Amino acid sequence: MGALLAFELARELAAAGAPEPLHLFLSGRQAPQLPARNLPVDSLDDEAFLDAVGRRYNALPAELLANREILALILPSLRADFKLMAGYVHRAGAPLGCGLTLLNGVDDPWVDGKSVDAWQLQARLQIGRHWFPGGHFYMPQAAAAVGDVLRRTLGPDGRS
Repeated sequence: MGALLAFELARELAAAGAPEPLHLFLSGRQAPQLPARNLPVDSLDDEAFLDAVGRRYNALPAELLANREILALILPSLRADFKLMAGYVHRAGAPLGCGLTLLNGVDDPWVDGKSVDAWQLQARLQIGRHWFPGGHFYMPQAAAAVGDVLRRTLGPDGRS
């Protein structure tokens, strides 16, 4: 969801004549113009929803699933995130003028090479692509490698 929000914010800034970001680093998201593969949140009860999210993202620790009090606190927000994504409708617009780098886990069920390559339609500059071991939540294991990509992409002064 963060990748899509960052992308749409950059588009809104450009449309408003405001400065675009120097560079966008996006992760775990197929290109926005592709048909969505959303989780049907409205039709699943809590147990089925948690099971589906857990299987799809492999991101719900057993300790969390066992703690009903914490689950009761986070479940509404988690459902709202999925509902928001399910309602997203891509609208055509001018490609972004800033750099665009896609960071993804090789085992992420949501993205593949074709869905990452399709981001090129959203950028005037050549996009960058980097794949890391892991699934949708590859970041903890790949933090150092991702940091290296950010530093190489932005350069020593923090600008691409």
